[in-house]
Amino acid sequence: MKLAILTQPLGHNFGGLLQAYALQQVLQQLGHQVETLDRRAQPSWPLRLRLALRQLWAYARGRSPYATRAALYQAQNQQLLAFRAQQLRLSPPLKSSQALQAYLREQQFDAIVVGSDQVWRPRYSPHLPDYFVGFDSALPRISYAASFGVNTFDVPAQQRGQYAKWLAQFSAVSVRESSALALCREQLDYHQAQLVLDPTLLLDAADYQRLINNADRKQQPPYIASYLLDPHPAVQTLAERIATQSGQPLFAVMPAPGKALPSIPEWLATFSAAEYVITDSFHGCVFALLMHKKFIAIGNEDRGLDRFTTLLNLFSQQQRLISVSNANDCDTIYKKLNEDIDWDALELIRARHKHQALEFLQQAFAAATEQTTETPE
Repeated sequence: MKLAILTQPLGHNFGGLLQAYALQQVLQQLGHQVETLDRRAQPSWPLRLRLALRQLWAYARGRSPYATRAALYQAQNQQLLAFRAQQLRLSPPLKSSQALQAYLREQQFDAIVVGSDQVWRPRYSPHLPDYFVGFDSALPRISYAASFGVNTFDVPAQQRGQYAKWLAQFSAVSVRESSALALCREQLDYHQAQLVLDPTLLLDAADYQRLINNADRKQQPPYIASYLLDPHPAVQTLAERIATQSGQPLFAVMPAPGKALPSIPEWLATFSAAEYVITDSFHGCVFALLMHKKFIAIGNEDRGLDRFTTLLNLFSQQQRLISVSNANDCDTIYKKLNEDIDWDALELIRARHKHQALEFLQQAFAAATEQTTETPE
């Protein structure tokens, strides 16, 4: 089948890029022709006005800050933009719902796959109805590991009936978090959703090692990898105390503000060579598990806590999740960090859920093919 993937805008987010890469790889391995739709947000009119006024002010002063800002963005994100261009098959940029619909018609896709990541969270997805295929189209639609991000559906209650109608038109629905199953049932009246693995977990560590190849290693092992998206002072202090207690240096995966981000191979290599991982990132936890690294996860409620609890419960590692409020209990946390993990048992769990995920996809595509066959010309 010729498949279109609709995921979140792909910019400078390591997990976002890797989930998009993994889903493309898996669907290609299943024998499909795959393209990811490069759906981008169009700046709102108030934002455009502010930018225009700022630009006029800059020109009046003989400056051009936008050229500087664009150059800075390119410099900071050059490696990630290169990965996106080289490793993903992408559509042209689609900056409106109308452009998205026109492209789907022109390219004659057989089905659209919505996911993965927080595609059903309004703050992250431009024009949320697009992510429910809320437009006139006979195209079969499937969701894979779609996420609401948090344990609420952030749209007004009076609009949810329309979203429920759109969701009912999906051939098959799968979600990434346990809370999403309840949201589908209770707020969207959809009772057939299935829980599946994030697509990054459908590839093996060896698949990512091929991406690492000869990546430049910024830190020689042994070390503790600290991958913190929101470096709270208490968490930073915890990481430093653990490093002191272990006798290993602490290596921050994220550079100082304004500095260039590492490439995807460098990012993966940091996890691969680490002795331990301390992270408040969902995909940081994923890659600690995939690379067989002992880790501590700091729960981040604003970014979405159920992603962590679903993942860690699935692999019986829920004791590794801590909150910022108890980050000062270094001795207890250090003991948790050093607890043995039965990696063979963990891989058996992953293999079982991977099989279920692939089975979901194959059945979903069979249903989509049947739907296409039955749809009149």
